[in-house]
Amino acid sequence: FIGQNGHDAQSFFVDGVSHAGSIVGRVVKYRHQCGYHKVKAGDFVVRPGRGAGGHADQFGRGAGPAGASAALALGRRAGRVGIIEKAELPRHKTCGGGVLWRAIKLLPLSVASAVERECTAAELVHHEPDLRFVTGRPHPVVSMVMRDRFDHLLTKAAVAAGAELFAGRTLRAIELRPDGVRLGVDGGQIFEARTVIAADGVNSAVARLTQRPALRNVVPALECEVTYAEEEMARFRAAARFDFGLVKAGYGWVFPKAGHLSIGVGTTRRGADSLPEAYGRYLRRLGLGTPQHEDRRG
Repeated sequence: FIGQNGHDAQSFFVDGVSHAGSIVGRVVKYRHQCGYHKVKAGDFVVRPGRGAGGHADQFGRGAGPAGASAALALGRRAGRVGIIEKAELPRHKTCGGGVLWRAIKLLPLSVASAVERECTAAELVHHEPDLRFVTGRPHPVVSMVMRDRFDHLLTKAAVAAGAELFAGRTLRAIELRPDGVRLGVDGGQIFEARTVIAADGVNSAVARLTQRPALRNVVPALECEVTYAEEEMARFRAAARFDFGLVKAGYGWVFPKAGHLSIGVGTTRRGADSLPEAYGRYLRRLGLGTPQHEDRRG
């Protein structure tokens, strides 16, 4: 959170509940085109992309699950909320797409329409030595989603709750001012807010433009959406699978979706392994050949 005078904000909201901070519970003023209006502290604007400039008590950048959920919670409270997203929605997002059951339970809306498959088991395979563990639950352990549909569903719910979506805009500048924050996007639009929530991922433009330290030890990964004959995919349908001992300092995963598999590899040490080579090794170990279709990302 970036608050007034460029300081980290001392208040935040989780599922609409305010937590300790210097401005929580107070009534503050924010500037709108038509003058000054009083709103409750914590009203929030999430920043995703295209649209005219404007004013709000908070702006946030990013329409992923974090930004959209924050906008949804805050949009249900009184006040103006905005989301700025650099892409037009829905958009592809490189991700395995597994949402834990306990996270699904925390969401304030049903996401069933975006769930492609429910996995009631998780499987862990270690290849050096040869070990295999499986755990099951009466409820889904992981709900499998594609991020384009999942993120779009959350964002649409936030908009329905009162948030404004500005999609297709790239953040170009941030000015920290005594009375808040000014955001400049491509096309010359200007957005003003008391607070900005940076929900724009590991390569955060908000962090870069405000000289926050870059994240270190970011984990590189390669993720592919692949399609095989149904009989080949059937053996992977029941569980979220994780494999260790094939990727140096990392692991591989198989997440079953409605009509395909999400298969990926990642390493915790950059340069420790060639991810394309590790991905090929992983497919061979899984007993899979050349897929009928492959969309490679990462």
